[in-house]
Amino acid sequence: MNDTKYSNSHAELMADYLTLFSTMRFDEWTAKLWHPQGKYILAYPSNGFPTIIANNREQLLNSMKNIGSSVSKIDAKNLTVTPSTDQDLFFATYEIEIKHKSGVYKNNIMYKIRLQDNLIVELTEYYDRVKHEDFLRAIGFLK
Repeated sequence: MNDTKYSNSHAELMADYLTLFSTMRFDEWTAKLWHPQGKYILAYPSNGFPTIIANNREQLLNSMKNIGSSVSKIDAKNLTVTPSTDQDLFFATYEIEIKHKSGVYKNNIMYKIRLQDNLIVELTEYYDRVKHEDFLRAIGFLK
């Protein structure tokens, strides 16, 4: 079980999530916040891109390192966290800006997050699909 107790503050978990993610500290991001069997799901996968980005912590780390090698800066701001009646389920929204070799990607992100043992066991990401596809093309992940 994780020593970090986020069950009382989903906002704290998401603050750590965005800090580690935006500073591209993906080793720490996956180790500290993700369940070993954590699953990362894209709600609107692009043609040729998988719905499930990762089925476990190791796959997620590899995926994030691949994306991280294609970007120079990640900014996340205006975080909002919305609880549900289930303490292991909550929603988060924020604005993201990613600088990459071909320009800047901006999008509004929404997550549905399920926890197990105070770690992320499932995250579904919602976003503007057109902007997301343009970003994936710009960094060479889509043709």
